[in-house]
Amino acid sequence: MTSMTDRLEKSITKALARTENNRYLLSHIIGKRANQLMQGEEPLLDLGEATYKETDMAILEIAEGKLDLTPYLKK
Repeated sequence: MTSMTDRLEKSITKALARTENNRYLLSHIIGKRANQLMQGEEPLLDLGEATYKETDMAILEIAEGKLDLTPYLKK
């Protein structure tokens, strides 16, 4: 049985890889997305009846590639 904490830890690892292992950039993106969710934007993932905090949802969206990170990544 995988706990929510285990799932989030794995998701954080995936999300960190998507930000080129830049933990500061990841925290910035998580904060911006969490604020958007708190202001009423719809989540990009359908997790059914599960209830997640906005920050957790942002992490999952980033990890699953649902959030476009192009504006945040320097080329």
